Amino acid sequence: MFLGGKSYKAYVKEREEASRIYSEAVSQGASAAHIATEARDSNHFTVSVNVEGNTTAIFDLRYEEFLVRRNGLYNHAINLHPGALVPKMEVVVHIKESQKITKLFVPEVRTGNEIDATERDAQNSKAVIRYGISKREVTVSFAPDLLEQERLAEVYELKSK
Repeated sequence: MFLGGKSYKAYVKEREEASRIYSEAVSQGASAAHIATEARDSNHFTVSVNVEGNTTAIFDLRYEEFLVRRNGLYNHAINLHPGALVPKMEVVVHIKESQKITKLFVPEVRTGNEIDATERDAQNSKAVIRYGISKREVTVSFAPDLLEQERLAEVYELKSK
């Protein structure tokens, strides 16, 4: 986490202790963050944040995941539900493969818990795809502006009712 240009490195604590430390920091009005995962679904993150007003906060969450190839294809889904509009949000995915990447499909953002995209889904026009020189590496960036976040939030609310 970067606050006001200063870097803070995260550390791993037991669930209860981490929650207590975060709650104490919030009660004192301090800027703090808490990232939790579900034991049975370790690639599902919940991020809680308390940041003082007029402070720039940047969160850099990195994880690696081994993907299984099915029928010659990999499938990876990222669901975003920030709970509030974020002035500058960006999701960056780096893909490294031992073979050339010949096909890459980035679907429109899902507003539910769907995980399997199909080629019938529309390609995400807001995603930027950059191939490496060898075609064995790809970087996909998605940075929804506030209008796009509002649109997605409205769709999510309609589906939740």
